[in-house]
Amino acid sequence: MKQLLFLLSIVLLVSCGGAGVQPTDNITWGQAFNHVSQSFSYWLWVVLAVAAAVAYVWAITTSKDGWNQTRVLILFVALALVMASIMYLPSEIAANTTVEQAARGVYIGY
Repeated sequence: MKQLLFLLSIVLLVSCGGAGVQPTDNITWGQAFNHVSQSFSYWLWVVLAVAAAVAYVWAITTSKDGWNQTRVLILFVALALVMASIMYLPSEIAANTTVEQAARGVYIGY
């Protein structure tokens, strides 16, 4: 739960303030996420990554062998994949799209 609250606070802090004053400023992360969240392929990748992590956890918890260091490392990689699938595309678009481009409907970073 603490990690979720930490992630949400990062998203809120990154998405507010500063950007959007000049036409050459980059758009905020929130604006980029708003654009990306309307894409089916974005949600497809997020759902596939989450489903893979959940299936892995379910398979390990129902097995007789249980958890060991290797399985925890693989789980860490699976969770990193989930976070990358959620954060990568909005971050890429926010870093490459200016306010002027977004006003014209041009989002760079796909």
